[in-house]
Amino acid sequence: MTETTKKSFSKIRDDYAFFENHTTEFDQDLYHYQQTLAKFTPPAKPLKFLDFGCGTGVFTSRFIKLFHLFHPPVEELEITLIEPDESYRHNAVHLLSQYAHSPIQSFPYLPPDISDQFHLILSNHVLYYVPNLRATITWLLQRRHPQGMMLVTMAGKDNIISQFWRSCFDFLGQAIPYHLAEDLIPIIHNLYPSYQRRTVTYTLRFPDTLDNRWKLLRFMLGEHLAQLQAYDLPSLFDPYASQGQVDITTSHYQFIFAPADGYRS
Repeated sequence: MTETTKKSFSKIRDDYAFFENHTTEFDQDLYHYQQTLAKFTPPAKPLKFLDFGCGTGVFTSRFIKLFHLFHPPVEELEITLIEPDESYRHNAVHLLSQYAHSPIQSFPYLPPDISDQFHLILSNHVLYYVPNLRATITWLLQRRHPQGMMLVTMAGKDNIISQFWRSCFDFLGQAIPYHLAEDLIPIIHNLYPSYQRRTVTYTLRFPDTLDNRWKLLRFMLGEHLAQLQAYDLPSLFDPYASQGQVDITTSHYQFIFAPADGYRS
């Protein structure tokens, strides 16, 4: 699969960084990953780790540090990264090299010739944007070691960003062009019915200015924003605004794929 992504971050990096800096989403994801990793028994050393959609590598770095709280030492980790954004990918390789047992492998897309089986796979808020959801999750599951673990985080239709997508694409008379957890669930029911799912609640809070509202809209809508200039999109934040702040509480899902004898539930 050489297609990369339905959404380019190259022109919205600053807007995405604004989102990162004003949400507890990533802290909450790591808190719940911590509970999962504490119960995981790695099947081999060096441990082969794949991050599908690593972005800048900052979240991956925090995840690796968390992993090594339970499973040291650092030098026994082999890292493979998949990230379509070239700038993000290079930054991630540089940042994560300090944790790697050997040179990091990195790719912009799913390389068909990778035959490795990974002991730990992470895909954190990435599957919305893949061209073919079934093919992608199938590829990832096929490359999970039989005693390995895969962690996937993805929001559903009740998430605030998904609701904003729904409102905006309804204006255009179009279906949401991205995948949601509701698209993933029936696929994995067939491919790996013993998966586990948990709900993660987080907040998005930022000073209520028109400029900040547009930052979030650019992050949410990317290149589709140009089609929506006729609509009063900043008003979508009105229900969440009070006393100079926008304050949103919402949630998403974490999916855990692990063998029963390698994960103590």
